[in-house]
Amino acid sequence: MTGSELETLDKTGADWQVRLKRTRVFARVTPLQKLMIVDELNQQGHFTAVTGDGVNDAPALRKAHIGVAMGTGTDVAKETAAIIAADNNFASLVAGVEEGRHAYNNIRKVVYLLISTGGAEIVLFSLSLLCQLPIPLGAVQLLWLNLVTNGIQDVALAFEGGEPGVMNNKPRPPNEGLFNRLMIAQNVVSGLAMGLLAFSTWAWLLAQGTGVSEARNFVLLLMVLLENV
Repeated sequence: MTGSELETLDKTGADWQVRLKRTRVFARVTPLQKLMIVDELNQQGHFTAVTGDGVNDAPALRKAHIGVAMGTGTDVAKETAAIIAADNNFASLVAGVEEGRHAYNNIRKVVYLLISTGGAEIVLFSLSLLCQLPIPLGAVQLLWLNLVTNGIQDVALAFEGGEPGVMNNKPRPPNEGLFNRLMIAQNVVSGLAMGLLAFSTWAWLLAQGTGVSEARNFVLLLMVLLENV
């Protein structure tokens, strides 16, 4: 759709919204029309990104969720945009988005690991105190579990390669937190499962007459195994 065709549409009618949703390429549009297109897409719930290099692109760059200025663009465009493509290559934007998605997914994996394993330890210690049992892990064992075992896993997850097909996924909602409801439920279930299994093993070993030191070593090995599963 060209700018002249766009000018003939009634911007307050349903035809404007339908045509905008169906059109894939707009050509020879004015800066005002570009701003109107971005504004309407935002109102329809789309996540918009605008590239530009001139002063007349500044309003649309500011209105879009992500404004991208070219490296050779004007100072006004660069100051308005959120991202500057220094090499003036649109392919760099795709690579940047892909790398950002990989990094975000890895951060979620690390946080998921820390919260679920930490929750399991809380369940283990809380139930032991409520049942008036000895503390299930010593200070050195806790340090080993949290610093060595979790530390190695955190580094491995942080530098994990990206999952294939990540660019085929739809962008996540801008207002979505680091954890969605599914991940929160998974954290609760996995933390409770690990904690209850470790406590059951701890209580059973003590009931069988196993020494506290030997039982602690067994629980430590069990926790390390569960965290690596």
